[in-house]
Amino acid sequence: MSFSKELKDLIKQRTLSEFNLPNKRQRPSVCCRNSFENAAALFSGESVSYREQVCARCPVYFLRGAFVTAGYLADPKKRYHLEIRIPDEKCLEALKIALNGCGFTFKTATRGTKSIFYIKNSEDIEDFLTMCACQDKAMELMELKVERSVKNRINRVNNYDGANLQRTINFAGKLKDAIEFLKSNDAFERLPENLKNTAALRGRYPGASLSELCALSKEKLTKSGLNHRFQRIIEEADRLRAHLTAVCRDQSAKGDV
Repeated sequence: MSFSKELKDLIKQRTLSEFNLPNKRQRPSVCCRNSFENAAALFSGESVSYREQVCARCPVYFLRGAFVTAGYLADPKKRYHLEIRIPDEKCLEALKIALNGCGFTFKTATRGTKSIFYIKNSEDIEDFLTMCACQDKAMELMELKVERSVKNRINRVNNYDGANLQRTINFAGKLKDAIEFLKSNDAFERLPENLKNTAALRGRYPGASLSELCALSKEKLTKSGLNHRFQRIIEEADRLRAHLTAVCRDQSAKGDV
């Protein structure tokens, strides 16, 4: 049995149970039962006249009858979507009256030659389920939203941490290449003493974080200060690389002449 069919059967069962309550004071009035049955007949396509909704609770039972007969709720685990299919103009006007009486605002759309009233907001769906005597289903939807929110938050944190880790790995590789390039071109020793010390510190502790390197350093360095030194080493290597490329280009041009 589909999720929607199971829910509609539950709403119908609980509504009929309300009509049969032994305590007359708790039992809905006859006009409410008439509204429920009238909606079921109208939305199933029977040739019946619309019965005016008499008391304040009539719109509630009319909506229940309409939904049980021509409604659909998607499985909230997949998406939030509740709709009521409108078979004709008579049902359209009757449904508008009921919706207005219950304070619901449904959107409208056309599917083929038929109109539908629908809602996609989870809070509105929760309110609709509560109105249909399905407070437990509304609570399940709330719990599902919380669970989904927590999972999404965990995924965002994991993605953020993963992206940070990848940036750290990329930067560490770039720094290592820069130091090796400077050394292979006899330029490392010409660096300022503080940059050479910083490069040596990274070389001794290749897997350490910036915070750990700051703690291991004999100097009083902040993470931003240490990172700035790393950037300067990379910039020195980039400048030397650009200079050597320009020299090679000039020599090649002279050779061609």
